[in-house]
Amino acid sequence: MLPDGLGAVVATRSVGEKYKYHSHLWMFSADGTRQLTVGDVADSQPRVRPTGDGVAFVSNRAKPGKQIFWLPFDGGEPRPITSLPEGEIGEFRWSPLGNEIAFLFRKTLDERTEDAKKKREESGESAPPWIVEDLTWRYDGDGIFGAARYQVWVADFETGVARPVFCEAKKGECQFAWSPDGKQLAIAFNPKERPTMEPFGETIVRVELESGRVVRTDSLPVVNFSKLAWSPNGEWIATLYEDRETDRFGYKNNCLALVGARDFEFRSITGKLDIDFACSMLSDLRESGASPELFWTSDSSQILLSVARRGGSHLARLDLRASGFGPAEPEFLTEGMEEFTLCTCSSDGRIAVCAVSRPDGLPEFRLVEVLDSGVRPAAETGFNDAFASEIEVLPLDEHWVESEPGVQVHTWVIRPKFAEGERRPCVLEVHGGPHGMYTRAFFFEMQLLAANGYVVVFSNPRGSTGYDESFARCIDGDWGVKDWRDVQAIADFASTLDFVDAERLAIMGGSYGGYMVNWAISHTNRYKCAITDRCVSNLLSKSGNSDYTFVPNGVWPGAAYGDYEILWDRSPVKHFANVETPTMVIHSEGDLRCNVEQGEQVFAFLQMRGIPSRFVRYPSNTSHGMSRAGPPDLRIDRLRRILSWYSERL
Repeated sequence: MLPDGLGAVVATRSVGEKYKYHSHLWMFSADGTRQLTVGDVADSQPRVRPTGDGVAFVSNRAKPGKQIFWLPFDGGEPRPITSLPEGEIGEFRWSPLGNEIAFLFRKTLDERTEDAKKKREESGESAPPWIVEDLTWRYDGDGIFGAARYQVWVADFETGVARPVFCEAKKGECQFAWSPDGKQLAIAFNPKERPTMEPFGETIVRVELESGRVVRTDSLPVVNFSKLAWSPNGEWIATLYEDRETDRFGYKNNCLALVGARDFEFRSITGKLDIDFACSMLSDLRESGASPELFWTSDSSQILLSVARRGGSHLARLDLRASGFGPAEPEFLTEGMEEFTLCTCSSDGRIAVCAVSRPDGLPEFRLVEVLDSGVRPAAETGFNDAFASEIEVLPLDEHWVESEPGVQVHTWVIRPKFAEGERRPCVLEVHGGPHGMYTRAFFFEMQLLAANGYVVVFSNPRGSTGYDESFARCIDGDWGVKDWRDVQAIADFASTLDFVDAERLAIMGGSYGGYMVNWAISHTNRYKCAITDRCVSNLLSKSGNSDYTFVPNGVWPGAAYGDYEILWDRSPVKHFANVETPTMVIHSEGDLRCNVEQGEQVFAFLQMRGIPSRFVRYPSNTSHGMSRAGPPDLRIDRLRRILSWYSERL
């Protein structure tokens, strides 16, 4: 955002020729929207310089690697600020004075660079083996990176000279924030020797950039941190955290705390509230799981953020001065069916940019004025106006379904157009995670199914986040019990709708949702057909072949190589002797979260039992997130195959 709050720079992604993604920067304000960058490029992470004279961003236009580029607002072409070796750039932040940039950088291993590959091709040599010595060597959507790790670097804006300033995060995962004088960085990371096996008890350090001195503390409670924001007066570092004092594993709410910038005093601000301040909102229009941004007002008295809960997301404010910088409750500034995700705000906190999602259309960016009570719209982009004019979006009917006494499951129904008295086939959608939530926002896949005549029912059963901590954590290490009861209750509810043909009920889901589909077809024959997508089917094999391996006696009791009884009992394939439901299996070879062998087992056992089944196996350039971020032509192909399966079977 521009310092005066009158405009902001945003990044968009669109599909160009030959189904190729392009990402460009745009400026928008009350005066309109104009494009800043063009070409066959991927420009992302725009950050306006605090001086307001231009924007820095990450781009692949300096191939083969990425660099941080600078685009002045007074004209001219983008120029690279950095000249880094080949590698990946993560999050980056301007210093408060705009003279330096801090960023995460992971240098590509020498033998894996494009130059090394070219030399091997010329000499006829084969690719070298990957050599790994710990469990962190690949991530879904990121690929295999071996022993390479992200480190915190700082680059000089004028000269582009960059240097690493913090390299202690053995897993390569850390959060950072600038001090208001630009002389220090606060960095949160896991200091353990084996952080994958001990993913709790993180710490915060201060790095004095001129001397390189690292100021440490051993007084912090046992917590995990995400997102840091240093107050303008230099007194506090705001952070989101998970309390791990008594519970090392399993789901925990993300709460907000203040950490003293000088003495590391820890003050929980929202720990008594049963609100998760980093709840994942699930959609096929965006990636999920990112923690919300935290923004201080210029007088260091308030924090602005977005809070996702109960099927929605809204802009909120915490007034810390009013609470004496002690426990405080968020004041919600927005309400209703629209969802607001805070992207950035002006230095005084009076103007904010939000990504706004709605049930009846695709998301846009909105500039809002933050008032003493609520917000007032100032401008909005119209990137998706042309598409919106071509489609009709069907409305959502909202329900609360009782699963068991005292258990209410948030549920939505999309009704297709049909003749009065007609009963239509129905598809139950089960979300992944399981810790995340469906929301009211536009979901392309569901609207497509409804447009083709199917009633769509989706819900947030136990395990979902955004309601309360006990609702989410009650299924940790215990899938297929309480969550399964909720899914059955939703199926019962759907069957009672007077426009649903209860004999033509289908179930589908991806990731953990695929697990629940597999569990459903192995425990009931009520579904006429099913689709299991990027699924979990065997907890024994998954515990060792995922990018997120199961820590023995962590979330799940036991281990695949020891006390495996619970892992095996809760594996759907153990119960596949009962399956009679025709099922389509969708999986990606490049899925590092739920390995493709999970889908292979489902298909193999269905075929062995003579159950009508189909395996749709996507190539290795697709990942676990293919349905929301994969190649556009394959995303279209997936949707067409889903419609074809239902046309044949439902």
